[in-house]
Order: sequence, then C-alpha cells, then structure tokens
Amino acid sequence: MTEKVVTLSESDTARFGMRIARARFDHDTGHREVIKGFDDLAVDLLVLRLPAGSHQAPRALAEAGFRVIHADTLVYYQTSLSSWVHGKNWCGEASFSRVTSADVEGVQAVARNSFRGYRSHYQATPSLDADLVSEGYAEWAARYASTSSEDRLTYVVRSGGVVVGFVASSLDKATRVCDVVLNAVVPEHEGRGLYREALGRVMTEARSEGFQTGTISTQIWNYRVQRVWTRCGMHLTHAYDTYHVSRSAQHTAADKQSRPQE
Repeated sequence: MTEKVVTLSESDTARFGMRIARARFDHDTGHREVIKGFDDLAVDLLVLRLPAGSHQAPRALAEAGFRVIHADTLVYYQTSLSSWVHGKNWCGEASFSRVTSADVEGVQAVARNSFRGYRSHYQATPSLDADLVSEGYAEWAARYASTSSEDRLTYVVRSGGVVVGFVASSLDKATRVCDVVLNAVVPEHEGRGLYREALGRVMTEARSEGFQTGTISTQIWNYRVQRVWTRCGMHLTHAYDTYHVSRSAQHTAADKQSRPQE
C-alpha cells in the first residue's frame, strides 16, 4: 500500500471549520501528489512544507491554477547531547520539575498567553481566526502535559507557585533523538534565564536516558531564541518553507461545474 503524502489534519479541520491537510516533501517536487490529495480529500487548504528555496513545486501548482502563498520559513537546529552546554542560570525563586497531569491548565494558560499574536504560518490565511490559532497551541501543549508516555518529556517552570513556562519534547527511541516540539515562557517572566534553564533540564535528562541528539525549530524571524540555542552549543542544520495552497476562485468554479449533478 502506498503511503499517503497528503494527510487531513483532523485537529485543524475541526478547529477552523474547513478541510485542512498537510504535506511535507524533502525535495522540490510533489506537485502531482498535492493535486491528487486535493481531489481525494476534498481539501480547502493545504499546509505544504518544502526545503527552503524550493521553486519548482510552488510554480507548478500556481500554473495548475492553485493559489500558492509563502506562509513562513522554519529553521532547524541540532546538537549532540554529549556536548550540551548547560551553564548555571540564576533564576531566583523559580522551580523546575517534570510535568504532571495537575499542570495541564497552567501549561495551557502559558501557551494561550505566549502564542497570542505569535507570527506563524497561520497568519498567511486571514480566514483562520487568530483566537482559534492561540487555542490550537494551548491544545497542543495540553497533550504534552496530560499524557504520561515514555516518548514524551516535558518540564514546567513555576514562579510564585504558578506555572509560567514549559518545554515539551518528543523522544524517538529508534533514532535516540530528543525533539523539542513546543516551548514558551510568559512575557512578564522573560529575560530571567527561565527558558534556557528549562531547556537544559530537558536536554540533560534526555541525555541521562540514553538519547544522543537534541533538535528544535522555530520561525526564521525568531532571532532571540536562536541566539539562546547557539549559546547552548546548537547549530543550524536546515530550513523548510511553508506554503498555504488553495484552489483559486476560477479553479473552484470550474471544479464545481465539472462535477456531475445529483
């Protein structure tokens, strides 16, 4: 059986009330698979990721009548956990610990606060409600706070007894990779070294459990956090462009006309 390269995002589809799919290619091709995915899944919007600088697939999709918008660029960093630089960070009275199910609401609140107005690929399509975008981040964070699983490692930061930050990661035992998938500190507690300390706790614990590589990613414009990663010994490895692909108005009208009437 051939693996589908375009898959429906059930969470985004339910959240925004339109059929949203995702696809990622490691090469500058795939427009035929994208077109087939649109037809097979009746897609309204596709979130497509391609190696940064790709132009053949976006151009081919545009020539086929699709609306193609460059939505953002993600940069990926990596480090060997054996060389992780975890310096002493003075964080005052803040405390750090593994997440528990009791932290779900606190982690969600941090995500809502930190990602409200955050510039991600979602802003490229105005019909995607901004409040629903931040709620999506909160739901994503909650999954890492509420699931006690061997393939996830999440730390929370508390200040004054309140959760003010978190770092959530996914653990791949086959590749021995610890991938930080979502992290945040509320704006009023930024600049205290809390994020770097929490990130260090995750990476060093992953190392103690036998994981060898740490990875993380962000939007290319997020220079501040990239400077933190560099100071921790991480290095840039690759980047992906994100595109929002949808049918043009003319394409949609022609598609409707070509469908048999019931």
